[in-house]
Amino acid sequence: MNQGALTKKDRFRIEGAVRRVDWVLDGRVPMAKRRQIRSELRSNLIDASQQVGAANAIRQLGDLRALAASYLELYRGRFDFQ
Repeated sequence: MNQGALTKKDRFRIEGAVRRVDWVLDGRVPMAKRRQIRSELRSNLIDASQQVGAANAIRQLGDLRALAASYLELYRGRFDFQ
């Protein structure tokens, strides 16, 4: 994972996308699973952004709300605190 090739702007974009997905999951998905999702999503975006750029990597994910909803459908916890 070579983050040296990414600019601060690219890292900011990636972190923003990760946080938007995580925001939907907050209070609905257990913390350990949210941490795993954030880590995996961030890692995949960094790898993809080194190939096609951060903006295109995020665009290729599609609608971030739909992505978050799919994670929510899979990993919804016992309680919904939102």
